[in-house]
Amino acid sequence: MWAWLKALLALLARLFGGGAPKPVPPVLAEEEFRPGPPPPSGMQQLLVMNGVFPQGGPAPAQFTIGMIESFAGSYPAYGARPCTGGTLPIMQNQPLAAVIGTNFGGDGMMDIGVPDLHARVAIGGAPVGGMRPGALVLTWLIATNAGSAAPMPGAVMPFGGNMVPAGWAPCAGAMLAISQNVALFEAIGTAFGGNGTTTFQLPSLEGAAPVGIGPGMALGQKVSGTIDGLGLNYIINTGGPLAPGNGNGEPPASGAYAGQVTAYAGAQIPQGWAACDGSVLAISDYPTLFQAIGDIWGGDGKTSFAVPDLRGRMMPGA
Repeated sequence: MWAWLKALLALLARLFGGGAPKPVPPVLAEEEFRPGPPPPSGMQQLLVMNGVFPQGGPAPAQFTIGMIESFAGSYPAYGARPCTGGTLPIMQNQPLAAVIGTNFGGDGMMDIGVPDLHARVAIGGAPVGGMRPGALVLTWLIATNAGSAAPMPGAVMPFGGNMVPAGWAPCAGAMLAISQNVALFEAIGTAFGGNGTTTFQLPSLEGAAPVGIGPGMALGQKVSGTIDGLGLNYIINTGGPLAPGNGNGEPPASGAYAGQVTAYAGAQIPQGWAACDGSVLAISDYPTLFQAIGDIWGGDGKTSFAVPDLRGRMMPGA
């Protein structure tokens, strides 16, 4: 219950302990390389500000404070803060401050910085909050132990903290025993390595960003470029509830909402989700999803609309 307060006190102790100040990451010019789809040129990246405080130990995966959720709609679902930089006051955001600290700026006494994914993609590595051309370094996680429909085993999420929450593992290419991770193995198989008999491997997003699978891009395929990539499924929730446009930045911890988008390390699309492949859908078949995302990704907006097309593409923030 008081884990967030302890973490916040530890952050303040570090700040007043006389250590060297963290270097301010460079600000990139807008003309730098920006991978991703044509207009709309990015997707909303929303910072989870309230809800479940991330803690270690054996427990089912949940969406926690400090995670960054992608949303294909044009409004801030659950009142979450878009990841476009700026600062938040610590006094009103103490649990969030305890999770992300000054990874993204701020003075650590009065305010904390918000991740800036505008026209940037998230890559794994260190230090969290570091900037590279067209990219922001975050902690990429994969759900290993899920106790609900979402996050499901194999879901891949960026996180602004430095620790690994319960039910998740870092996307750093670790080799795992099948016998101890049956549900995850059933979801992702050996797409990223392992012998498939006793072991399988997690995806590695160290220095890389997810690239949607499709023609010419297979699950687990690695690509080199200005920003390295790894082939993953991008999926969008079609069966969840409509997210409100206001709130305190607390989306469901154990569930998904219409229009929520996530990377997924499995080949089979889970029930209630669809591939981000640009498919045109009938509004009458998916009225809640249409309410959430409209026709900004395609369709006529009267009888049809489209889901985002992320095949062969990275996903920069809007």
